[in-house]
Amino acid sequence: MNRLKLCDDFLKSVGSIAEEKDINEDNIYHMLINLGVPLEYQRIETSQLFPSWVLQFKDVENIEVFVDENCKYFCQFVNCPNRTFGSVDPVKMYIPLKPEYLYQGANELFTFMAHENIIHQSKIGSHIRFDDIVIRVYSISDAEKIQNFIDNNKTIQDGLLQSSPFAVSRNGIAYAMDDKMSFNFYLSKFIYNYIEQKKKSNLLSSVSIDDFKGYLNDFYVNTFIEGNNHDFLNSLIETEIRPFLHELAPAGSMMLYAFLYCAVILAAGLLVWQGQEMLRARIEMRPGRSVIRRLRQICVMLLKQPAVPEHAQKTLFVAAPLFAFVFSLFFFFFL
Repeated sequence: MNRLKLCDDFLKSVGSIAEEKDINEDNIYHMLINLGVPLEYQRIETSQLFPSWVLQFKDVENIEVFVDENCKYFCQFVNCPNRTFGSVDPVKMYIPLKPEYLYQGANELFTFMAHENIIHQSKIGSHIRFDDIVIRVYSISDAEKIQNFIDNNKTIQDGLLQSSPFAVSRNGIAYAMDDKMSFNFYLSKFIYNYIEQKKKSNLLSSVSIDDFKGYLNDFYVNTFIEGNNHDFLNSLIETEIRPFLHELAPAGSMMLYAFLYCAVILAAGLLVWQGQEMLRARIEMRPGRSVIRRLRQICVMLLKQPAVPEHAQKTLFVAAPLFAFVFSLFFFFFL
């Protein structure tokens, strides 16, 4: 069935339910993650497989498998030594497998990823849903490797369920780039707000995928172009951006101190030079040189003076923290 038709049918079914009773974001989220999953599969728990996976990969290099005590509903599959996903937007891949194919399919998939030493943070949920296997990879090239493996793996191909029609998909695998933000969580919020708007206007009969796309376009313009949707922006800051910045606090503090150190040295140097220049200008009876001109001279000096033995020590004393700050920015944002 056409993806847009599936989306249209889903939205209309949510609208029909909303006509009969009140619904909330959690109801829609539950419907979303089970979209396309047969009812008999939705009742099957997979958490009994977690210990087997932990044992299966116990001695395998380039992968760590565990169940976090604070998140017992997922089995974690991780390979990210000395890496963080905080400074990039990871590629998420959603792989829906039937329960009878889940154990063997996951074994073959993660064995391949370990053999290729693919950097990732992945998990398998405790119930069958359209995102029962979620893979977060560091680069698009790694996602391409995994997609090619899946396309040619008989176990996974035989066991694939329908992927989410709302997500970008390739050969039955849904994709998203959402880092710390859950694609399904925010999609359920948007659908809920859309349905509530229609319900208040007595227009539930007009619910459709084309109308929903228009709603999303208006929301985007109102929020991110015109900046009028303050409630959404505030909730985004509180639920996503602030926790993310909290995680980066140690690195942020280091960069702040480096910046302040450089600023103090630069300001002190400019003040000393300005005083000397004013004194020389009076003695020599000439106009004083501007600070901008002095900044240009400093830039040239930082490049040339380290090569002059008698000036090297003083120049490097100023240049070293500046270079350290620039390199810290580079490593923080690009590696």
